[in-house]
Amino acid sequence: MNYYNKYLHGENLEKCYSLAPLRVKRYLLEEINHVLSRLKSEQSVLELGCGYGRILFQLADHVTSITGIDVSKHNIEYAMKLNRKKNCSFQVMNAMALAFKNNMFDRVLCL
Repeated sequence: MNYYNKYLHGENLEKCYSLAPLRVKRYLLEEINHVLSRLKSEQSVLELGCGYGRILFQLADHVTSITGIDVSKHNIEYAMKLNRKKNCSFQVMNAMALAFKNNMFDRVLCL
């Protein structure tokens, strides 16, 4: 098992973020706010390397649709388990070999 799947999978990352010091939590919140300030409600968004959906879930209420991709099947399965939003979708996919039609998304994020 590689390092990413063993240590940096969704559940572990979620725990790390929940235990992060206040300064780190503020940074993560500002990261979300920065992205939100550049999105419009009618947009369709793709997030590359979405992990378990930490960012994606926070953006979902502010856009028409949002799709997350990640190379880790485990992370995508965990994100799908956590998902409570109807406008979110997830796929196991490599960002270097996107399988979407051209111009399908208004914005592409990689955070």
